[in-house]
Amino acid sequence: MQPDKGSPFTFIVRLWREKSDSQTVWRGSVDHVQSGERAYFQAAAAFMEIISDFMKETFPEKVEPGGPAQPEEHPGL
Repeated sequence: MQPDKGSPFTFIVRLWREKSDSQTVWRGSVDHVQSGERAYFQAAAAFMEIISDFMKETFPEKVEPGGPAQPEEHPGL
């Protein structure tokens, strides 16, 4: 499948650790460059849901139900 180069999705992902007395928690944010929207997350599953939601808002017919499409295999990566 060839990517639709006319409709890019560009994201900036930031990850950081927050420490408390008893534990360390990873948190993150995702910026959708085209819209300027930012979303925060605390779990990897939430990260993928955020990306999928941005894509569904733009092209609902191109995103499979149940989440984002799986990445294509790229030998050597």
